[in-house]
Amino acid sequence: MLTSVIYVAVSIRCYMLFMVVIGQGYLKLDFAAASIGFLQTL
Repeated sequence: MLTSVIYVAVSIRCYMLFMVVIGQGYLKLDFAAASIGFLQTL
C-alpha cells in the first residue's frame, strides 16, 4: 500500500517537472518568434 502511494507521488512530481520543462520550452519558442517578428518590423 505504501509503495503505491510513493509511486503515485513520484509520478505526479515527475509529471509536474515535465510540464514545467515543456512550458519553458514553449515560452522560449514564443520569445524567439516575438523577437524575430520585432526585428523584422525595424
